[in-house]
Amino acid sequence: MKAFDVTTPAVKDVATWIWWTVNSNELPQADSITVRVFGTDNVQGLERYLNERFPYASWYVYRYEAAQPAIEFRFLNEKVRYEKCNESHPADTIELYPLDHLSESARKMWRDWFKVFEQTPYLMMLPNQETSSLLLRWIQLAKSQFPTLIKDDWIEAFVSASELVMSRSFQCQTTAAQAAMVGAVFFGRLTTQPERLMLARIQEANNLFSSITSVNDEIIHQIHQWVIHDYIQH
Repeated sequence: MKAFDVTTPAVKDVATWIWWTVNSNELPQADSITVRVFGTDNVQGLERYLNERFPYASWYVYRYEAAQPAIEFRFLNEKVRYEKCNESHPADTIELYPLDHLSESARKMWRDWFKVFEQTPYLMMLPNQETSSLLLRWIQLAKSQFPTLIKDDWIEAFVSASELVMSRSFQCQTTAAQAAMVGAVFFGRLTTQPERLMLARIQEANNLFSSITSVNDEIIHQIHQWVIHDYIQH
């Protein structure tokens, strides 16, 4: 598991999902690759980014109208396709794993990353700007409420959130639901909640926020209050 990239996503929603797909999958090795992007008009810069990041190939990006977001790579006689949401697959479930699978070298990487983050709290690479901003607020709140937390407590919270955002079920949710789900897992790990309670909170986030497609300051406040309700006693 890699630490979060300390940078701010340039785009949101489907375009950000495309960014995640490009960065978290091994892309085809070929001289000439055609990329077909479905279901978004915001693909400006993708071809330039691919050419800069993978200079060994020529990338040609085309956009298509579609109800279901997807990105498709065509090279030679083969095709690789990623779809944003496919809940018919049994693997499309969220599972939270115990953190003892982290190697000591991975833990050291996270400790070093968090040391840098404490000095310069960048917005982390999360699926949308709202989640990144809320997480910064939650970190400051947790640091003041739980002063005895050690680095490994933070590592477990960040790794759990990182695993959550890479799941298909998470990627199928609205911006509001995504923010609430990250907050539930983040505080759940910091306060050592049982996994069944965190899973229940994730489902509650789905029920409460999945129908919200337009996010404003009032919605952000509602998400914040919902997330901290069970963890922070005022």
